[in-house]
Amino acid sequence: MCTNKLSLIKKLMGLRYRDGTAMSEHLMVFQGIINELFEIGIKFNEEVQGLCFLGSLPDSWEAFRMSLLDSVLDTVISMDLVRNSVLNEEMKRKLKDQEMKVNDEISEDDVVTDNEVPHNPIPEVQGVKSLKVAFRNATKVEQVQDFPEPFFLEIREGETFAQVKVRIHKKIQIPPKKFSKLSFAFHSLGCPTYLKDSDVVYTHIQTSDTLYYEHKVPDIPRTEVQHLRTLEVAFHPATKNEVVIYTIKLAKQSTVADIINYVKTKVELSHKDAELRLLETCNSIIYQIFPLNQEIEGINDKYRTLRAEEIPEDQKDLGPQHRLIHVYHFTTELYEDQLQVDNFEEPFIFVIRNDETLAEIKLRIQKKLQVPDEEFSRWKFAFVSMGNPRYLKDSDVVYTRFQKIGVCSAWEEYLGLEHLDNAFKRPYDASDDNECFQSPKKRAYS
Repeated sequence: MCTNKLSLIKKLMGLRYRDGTAMSEHLMVFQGIINELFEIGIKFNEEVQGLCFLGSLPDSWEAFRMSLLDSVLDTVISMDLVRNSVLNEEMKRKLKDQEMKVNDEISEDDVVTDNEVPHNPIPEVQGVKSLKVAFRNATKVEQVQDFPEPFFLEIREGETFAQVKVRIHKKIQIPPKKFSKLSFAFHSLGCPTYLKDSDVVYTHIQTSDTLYYEHKVPDIPRTEVQHLRTLEVAFHPATKNEVVIYTIKLAKQSTVADIINYVKTKVELSHKDAELRLLETCNSIIYQIFPLNQEIEGINDKYRTLRAEEIPEDQKDLGPQHRLIHVYHFTTELYEDQLQVDNFEEPFIFVIRNDETLAEIKLRIQKKLQVPDEEFSRWKFAFVSMGNPRYLKDSDVVYTRFQKIGVCSAWEEYLGLEHLDNAFKRPYDASDDNECFQSPKKRAYS
């Protein structure tokens, strides 16, 4: 793991953009390394990402780099700002190169008088990209009925958003007054980038191929909306198997505690004093439990699911004889002569005692999951570390397997429940194609 981390860090530090290549490709390579580091527990905030990317630009971009840094002296430079700025700069350079090429091709015999000079000497750029345009429901679910299904537009290089907006209006055919109340944005890493009429749309398609339009949030001025963070949080009730997804808008300086307090006002708790926690999950793995004081601006909900749930009473006020562990469902298969572990179903947090055997833990897990005896008898239990399962006997004291604190991330060591991934399926699981959570879901809008 350490070798892999060092290799990725070296790869990031050694990444360099080569003039003449597509900036979008360089961005994809950079973001790919950032995502790989994120997967193994190394996280860079938006400002560090932006500065690292600027550092990957060659000397020919020094003037641009200094100009951008000077323009944000009193604010945080975000990766979104850097991404949009370099793509716009690339477009400007491309258009300038084309203008110079045209001028170079004009010979002395072709000189024309001032009256014959065309108004715009820059030829039309032939690059075209397909843009999906879709309605993003940001307020009430009933409003979806007033808008058409997603559609596609062909966007040319150099085309401004003012020009594209005219075509969108013709396509969706709604009254001008209603159209004026729409807000347009590309969403990248969970953050909206709202468009101005002067923006070149083509450059934004490099990082997102969908333009969303939505009702502007009433009561909130546009300047305030840009200082909000929108997150989707899936609440898992303690008393029923139904996940409710909430779209939450909070100030960027808000904390996880603010998310918890918001969710509490919307859901039905098992009892009035119930406490909640916020987890980061995906692919049937719990990556972390967020501390209450963590600011939401650094939370990424695009590639991971934010899961809110009640904290069981037996997991509060734990002493030194107790430990919280991760429990995951898994199957195994041979791949190129190596045992491959695949996780599925809902992962969960579980408390164990320092003297508790596997046999005792199994009884509590069976009760929690309500698995029939016949089915549960076929399950195997293993301590899984770094993807390597070590099968346990009923007499094993499980607590002793989790002693090496700090050696691995919490999600890399867990108690694994091995069984067929179709043997313990509830009726609603069969149609669920979201791999980040398996329970039936509904959305709530507020």
